[in-house]
Amino acid sequence: MRDFVTAVEASTSFAEAVVVEIESVWEALGRPERLDLVEGGSGVGTLALHCLAADSEAVRAVHWVMLEISQALRDTAIVRLDRAGLLIDERVSYVTDIRQIGAGNKVHLILANELLDNLAVRVIRRVTLDRFEELYVDPVRPDTEHWVALGGNDLHRASHHGRLVDVGTEFPLADRAVAWTWAALDRLSSGGRMILFDYGATTSELATRPERGWLRFYRGQRRVNIADTAEGGADITCDVPFDQLPGRPQLTTQAQWLEHRVASLRSPTSHGDRAIVDRSGMGAFTAASWTR
Repeated sequence: MRDFVTAVEASTSFAEAVVVEIESVWEALGRPERLDLVEGGSGVGTLALHCLAADSEAVRAVHWVMLEISQALRDTAIVRLDRAGLLIDERVSYVTDIRQIGAGNKVHLILANELLDNLAVRVIRRVTLDRFEELYVDPVRPDTEHWVALGGNDLHRASHHGRLVDVGTEFPLADRAVAWTWAALDRLSSGGRMILFDYGATTSELATRPERGWLRFYRGQRRVNIADTAEGGADITCDVPFDQLPGRPQLTTQAQWLEHRVASLRSPTSHGDRAIVDRSGMGAFTAASWTR
C-alpha cells in the first residue's frame, strides 16, 4: 500500500477534468486522428482507466503512453486496463523513462500528477553572499553530515536559484526535476501542452521553512516527522521549487484548474471531490502548464 493518496485515486472528478483538457488540446490541434499522450508516474493505471473509458471523440483518438519505472505497478495497471477492455486496440503502451520516447516533437499532451516531488534533490546551504555548500551523508553513518563547498556550474546555479535565500538557510536544488521537465518539453509537438500537478513553492519560500520543512515523510497515508521514520521507514518526497523549472509555465492552484473544467467541483458534495479542491490540502497544490 502506498504511503499517501493522490488526487487521481481520491476522486474520478480529477480524470473528468483531464478528459476536458484532452478535448481542448484535440480541438486546438485540429482534431488529429491520433493524439499522443504521455502520463508520467502512471502507477497502477487509475487515470488512464477512468479517462480512456470516457465517451468522448477526442479520447477515442488518444494513444496513452504510461511512463512508470515500477514493474509491479505496471503489471497491476495492465491487468486493470485489460479487465476493462481497454487494451484490445493497442491504445496503451509503456515506457520506463521519458527518453525512451525518443527526441523530436511528437507528443501532444504530457500529464504528471505528483511525480516531480518523488525525484531526488540536492540539499544546499547558503554560507555567505557568494558561498554555497552541499550536504552529503555518510551511508555507513547516516547520522553524520558533511558539507562540501560548491564551485563551477553548481555554484552558478545555486547562486542563481538561491539569490533571495538568507545566509545560513538551506534549500533544495531540484536537478532531476529540471532534467525531467526539459526532456518532456523536448518531446512536445508544436501546440502541445504539458501539465504537472504537485505541491511546492518558490525556492525562497521553501527556504523559510525551518528544519528542512520542504522535505515530507509519509507512512500509512499520513504525514509523519523525520523522527518517526527511524523504524519502519517512510516515503520521502520534496516540495517542488517551481521557479527552478525551465520555461515560463503558467501557474495556478490545483483547485482552480479543476474547478475551471468541472463545474460541480465548485460546490463539491462527496468526500473525494472536497479533498481534491481543499485549499488547505490538495487543492492548494500547483498546476504548472506549458504550451509549445
